[in-house]
Amino acid sequence: TNFVCKTVMERLASGQPCLFYPAIGLNQSLLTEISDDFEWSFGGVPETHSLLIRRIGNVLRQSEKRLTIFIDGWNETNIQLARTIDAECRRLSSERIQIVISLTHTAATRLLRGAGGNPSFLADEAGIPSRGPELIELAPETAAKSDGWSCVHIRKYSQEERERAYEIYSSAYQVIIPTTHTKSSDPYVIGIAMKHCR
Repeated sequence: TNFVCKTVMERLASGQPCLFYPAIGLNQSLLTEISDDFEWSFGGVPETHSLLIRRIGNVLRQSEKRLTIFIDGWNETNIQLARTIDAECRRLSSERIQIVISLTHTAATRLLRGAGGNPSFLADEAGIPSRGPELIELAPETAAKSDGWSCVHIRKYSQEERERAYEIYSSAYQVIIPTTHTKSSDPYVIGIAMKHCR
């Protein structure tokens, strides 16, 4: 989440249009959420999702911009909504729209396969082969080294990064770390643990 938010902020600062959706906050489909945001920003909502996609495409062509849609924590949705997001990303996909999805590696097989067990649209678009989801789930460090995959793996902290993370988190969350604590190098585990200890 931190990596995704930092990327969004950098892109916005450089004038690149972005939309950011935490998957856990999607109460409706992705296209419905985008439609609601479109209405808030421009007034009047298109009658259909296909019209909305055409209008967004027209705005991007006229402005000569490329839109990046970030969906953070895809693993935090139920499987039905996750598959809906995958299907809607197929509809949104174009040369002017880039989609970036984050998920935990433990959810790779569940999310990167469709109902029939075939690779999902997002897996295909990311160049992840048929056995790729299992590799991501079981050996994410190895999967990160695979050529041709459009994936970024957030690696474990080095010892220096780990110490700095503990400093920052313990200060931000006002958590006192016992001397008997065995420190983790996993960014996700550290973040969750500090939030719970708070």
